[in-house]
Amino acid sequence: MMDNDKKMVPRIRFRGFEGDWEQRKAKNIFTAISKKGNPELPVLSVTQDEGVVPRNQLEKNINQKQSALSSYKVVTPGDFIISLRSFQGGFEETYLTGIVSPAYTVFSVLDKSNQYGEYWKSVFKRGFFIESLKKVTFGIRDGKAISFKAFSSLPLQYPSDVEEQKKIGGIFKNLDALIAVSEKKDQQLDCLKRLFMKNIFSQEWRFEGFTDPWEQRKLGEYYYFKNGINKGKKYFGKGIPIINYTDVFHNRSLCSKDIFGKVQVTESEQQRFSIEVGDVLFTRTSETITEIGYSSVVLDCSNDTIFSGFLIRGRALTQDPLDNLFKKYVFFSSNFRKEMKRKSSMTTRALTSGAALSEMYISFPKGLSEQRQIGLIVTRLDNLIVANEKKLDQLKQLKKYLMQNMFV
Repeated sequence: MMDNDKKMVPRIRFRGFEGDWEQRKAKNIFTAISKKGNPELPVLSVTQDEGVVPRNQLEKNINQKQSALSSYKVVTPGDFIISLRSFQGGFEETYLTGIVSPAYTVFSVLDKSNQYGEYWKSVFKRGFFIESLKKVTFGIRDGKAISFKAFSSLPLQYPSDVEEQKKIGGIFKNLDALIAVSEKKDQQLDCLKRLFMKNIFSQEWRFEGFTDPWEQRKLGEYYYFKNGINKGKKYFGKGIPIINYTDVFHNRSLCSKDIFGKVQVTESEQQRFSIEVGDVLFTRTSETITEIGYSSVVLDCSNDTIFSGFLIRGRALTQDPLDNLFKKYVFFSSNFRKEMKRKSSMTTRALTSGAALSEMYISFPKGLSEQRQIGLIVTRLDNLIVANEKKLDQLKQLKKYLMQNMFV
């Protein structure tokens, strides 16, 4: 008999399955596990990033007395471990045999022939369930916890056909695997880019055929600098295009399609604060010294584009010695970032200036062809990173949508 005689149907369902879902209290589906431990088994912990892992694999070493391990609970594959303690936080199904701290709530399904673990893992990852869970937690010294008694009172919904449970659990298991692969690829691409940047700008790596030594010069030998325009709020929202602080902070290059700001200016202001292809813009201020002086090179723009007062424009005095693609990255090389931090000031906020930029050194290959090859390679890596991040976001959005519509 169903609690409150309540029946429900999800919005999205696999073909071939019909009828209302069941609703039961958790105590009718799960049973608490309290079997005390064998100190010879590995000690397990729940992490938000990796799920259930042996404690000795964690970066943070959690010491426990060997004598205390006899009070730890034994878990086996398929058991659920839950903790809302602030220092651990998480909810996972274990695929390992081991022992866990008594602080964890551990339970398992009563009838594995009628309940599929992967389905329930998906249920317990839902935001709706987490919010329900928080309502029955109780405070402890270092966070929150939940007893099985409190958990057992929660109403849970599920399809009575275990095959439907398997299909639902399977789709989320596959989505989680795809997301994990995409996240790992994102990390690998980012690592590859950082490795390439480190070695190419230190000249440990060179493209075949290029042997000439790199130049090292002060920026002031080739560029002059100017602060952007300052206007009252009433002038913004319409007028000509203006490049703002966030445009530069978040983009290594700028094109007309990336510029959304508008401002009303006089003809004189438009001329004094103009933007041309090849200009480099630097952020003039930052909350931290590590983020001061982020740069972006203008690759294309409309003739009437200007730049804001939180930016500094760098423009070539005569012939520009740098290729535009190379400019996207040379100002993020390790040596230049050190220069930027060393020659910027820090009070309540970090600040740099045109005078400071003029005194900063950059290193670059004299030949534009070598510069362009470097710029092309890093641009391709950036494009791969962006494409993978887009795929990752789509997978997460799909999972979120299915989470909201495949359950009741």
